Amino acid sequence: MDWALIFKALGHSVRFQLYMSLLQGVEEMDCKAIGLDDAACCVVDFTRQFSLAQSTISHHLRILQDAGLITQKRSGTYSLYSVNAETLDAMKMFMATLHVYESDNHTHPVGVQGL
Repeated sequence: MDWALIFKALGHSVRFQLYMSLLQGVEEMDCKAIGLDDAACCVVDFTRQFSLAQSTISHHLRILQDAGLITQKRSGTYSLYSVNAETLDAMKMFMATLHVYESDNHTHPVGVQGL
């Protein structure tokens, strides 16, 4: 996993919100009607939710995809995006390896196991 690439992709507020929307499921998604699970979404769904141009949404989704955070599959004329479960599981394991210690009511990073 390229953690720097992953965290850089999530470091932009729009991309973070897009990713969180996929994680949480987006209400009233048109893509549900074509028989896919609730976690799949197409660009049009995001343009409605975020009031951004389709090209802007596509740009941010491409960066999330290049970082391995989401996957894309085609269904007819739709490009459907969903969370990459393998990367999500790896992120959970990575975050669990982070350690902090507390002193004087402050937390300080100690390091990461295995690095």
